[in-house]
Amino acid sequence: MPTFSNYSPGTHSYTIPAGATEVSFSVAGAGGGGSKPVGGEWYHDDGGGGRAGNFTIGTRSYQYTLTFYIGGKGGDGFNNAGGGTGSGGGGGSSPVAGGGSGHRSGGGGGGASAVYDSGVNRYIAWCGGGGGAGRFHADTGVSGVGAQGAGIGGGAISNQGSGPSWRGGGSAPRGHRGGGGGGSTLGVFGGNGGQSTSSGYSGIGGNSGWWDQGDIGWITNSGYSNKNNGWVILTYTLPPPAITYFHFVQNGANSNTVTLIEGDTVEIAYAVDGSRNMSSINLTDIGSISTTTTSNSYTVAPSGGSGGNIVTKTYTLTVVGSGGTVSESITATIYEIPTVTLQSNAPGNTITLGQQVELSWTTDGYASTAQLSPNLGAQNLSGNITLSPTETTTYTFAVGGLAGSASAELTITVNQPPAVDLIAPFTTDYGNDIVLQYDYSNAVNTSTETTNVDNSGPSVTTTPLTYVSVSITRYIQPGLSGTEGHPLESLKYIVDISGGTNPTMTVGILDTQMRASGLIDPNASIALTSGYPKLVSANRYEVAFDMISSVNSSQRQATFVRSFFLTITADGGSPDGGALEMQKDGGGYVQIATLGGGTAAGTFTVTADQLYDEFGARTVDFRLTVTGQGSLQGTDSATTIINIDEMPDQLSIPASEDKFLDEEPVITPDVQVTSENLVIDDIDIPVEIKSDTPIQVEIDGDGTWRNIRSI
Repeated sequence: MPTFSNYSPGTHSYTIPAGATEVSFSVAGAGGGGSKPVGGEWYHDDGGGGRAGNFTIGTRSYQYTLTFYIGGKGGDGFNNAGGGTGSGGGGGSSPVAGGGSGHRSGGGGGGASAVYDSGVNRYIAWCGGGGGAGRFHADTGVSGVGAQGAGIGGGAISNQGSGPSWRGGGSAPRGHRGGGGGGSTLGVFGGNGGQSTSSGYSGIGGNSGWWDQGDIGWITNSGYSNKNNGWVILTYTLPPPAITYFHFVQNGANSNTVTLIEGDTVEIAYAVDGSRNMSSINLTDIGSISTTTTSNSYTVAPSGGSGGNIVTKTYTLTVVGSGGTVSESITATIYEIPTVTLQSNAPGNTITLGQQVELSWTTDGYASTAQLSPNLGAQNLSGNITLSPTETTTYTFAVGGLAGSASAELTITVNQPPAVDLIAPFTTDYGNDIVLQYDYSNAVNTSTETTNVDNSGPSVTTTPLTYVSVSITRYIQPGLSGTEGHPLESLKYIVDISGGTNPTMTVGILDTQMRASGLIDPNASIALTSGYPKLVSANRYEVAFDMISSVNSSQRQATFVRSFFLTITADGGSPDGGALEMQKDGGGYVQIATLGGGTAAGTFTVTADQLYDEFGARTVDFRLTVTGQGSLQGTDSATTIINIDEMPDQLSIPASEDKFLDEEPVITPDVQVTSENLVIDDIDIPVEIKSDTPIQVEIDGDGTWRNIRSI
């Protein structure tokens, strides 16, 4: 709070800044001089006191100047200055109305003081000087009129015109009288103000007053007397800094709030009142600004950080000055550009036909709509769904809104059964080879193998496998030692499988007892930790073991296992592909060949020795079974009918002339029945021979004669 004071007669000006509050001033007219004759007949130290008062001015929005015109005290009279007018104490000086001189021992009157206000362009207060002391001080010899400056309060007359009409104090013409005090012609004393009086009396004090209009105020009952030079005391509270404007400028419009998309820029403009005292200006993200830069604009790209889809950024302009601190804030709402993730719980994003897959997605940033395609419709911004696709499908999760759009794609591969085509001839003659035609794709043989794991040494070793390879890393949480008493999962085995796809794994324990343990029951006390083995990626598993029970603690703890085994099933481990089977006359399928893996096409010849015996076969069924990803199988079948010739050519056998028809035997081995050698041919397999007459035959000269069954 600045305070100014001055006790020197003369003119003193002070500028009050715009917005200053609690403006007040005190002003006093000067006192009259004393009466001190050389002979000491009487002695009056001071004359009448000048008038003083306290005033206030309201807060103004503009700067203005107060000019104080301060009067001086009247001189003392000593009775040694001759006998003419003004031969006593000299009148006090004043820029507006000085005091009059006393006569001989009469004191001079005090000078008037006044205040001129440039804001209203007039005098707003004036204080009359005191009259000089005379022989009969403080009596002026005039009824109702005193030696002290008069007015300001207590029924004061306030000038409502253009201001006071100044009157200098009258000088005493004779008779040891005091000079009059300077002041206005109007006031409490009326026309007597500031005049000299009769011989021996004190001068009359000057008139005082104030302008009681507008924002000028007199502090009630503050009128009082001042014996010395006039003076002024001015005080006010400096105004705080003023922000003229502080706003965003967007598309030519001013606003205290804006809505932006992440990455957008916007202009910030400000102005401050340069007439106010300022020690610093600070703007968020810009920092300190020179106090001489009373207006400027900046381009900013607000960012609210992370963690929300709609964030706000507040910019604050803070101005500090002697009168205090002011600040204003403006706020930008930022819609963050969306980003999305889309993933599945299927290893390698691959499933086998018939299996389910869970898709899950998340959205960061702002979005108001979300769609999952193909044909899955509106979704929450974050969520999941379980599906059973029947074919390889690309899913797209897309979001949109005020902040833009984003999408993510994920292809779920659905392993299909192999496509198999097997073609066999519809018929073939007995004895012929059969040529099969085949065509298939996606054949993958599934292998299942077991490896034993030895964990007793400094490193883990495994027994070799044929179709896949296994690498095991033993993980021990840093800082742990010993064989038991550790947190679950602090001891793990990381199993990496290569050489096959879609591996599955089971774990068995070979050594189930602890060694050297006072905490754990050693009998069958080790088990596979719940939730293990754990698939952590497409071809990686984690294995962990812990104690089943403990003697001194109910808490299960991790432990080592000296030996265990892994059984691994994987697609593509074996080079084999399709299995070709055959059955004859419905007697059951047997595998006759293994065809290659992958995609294959070609022919396969089934030879006669595989097909026939002396009785057939009459019908041959073929079946080709191909195993694909996820143990899916594709199958195709074909059947070939075998043409067997069971009818001989036409055969005539002559009758026996010397035998009866029902004589036994019809012929004997040593009897030539016919003169012809009868040959039966054109049959493929052994058949029963029939005749309509009794006959015996020998076949292939084997010495055995056989009765022919009658037709």
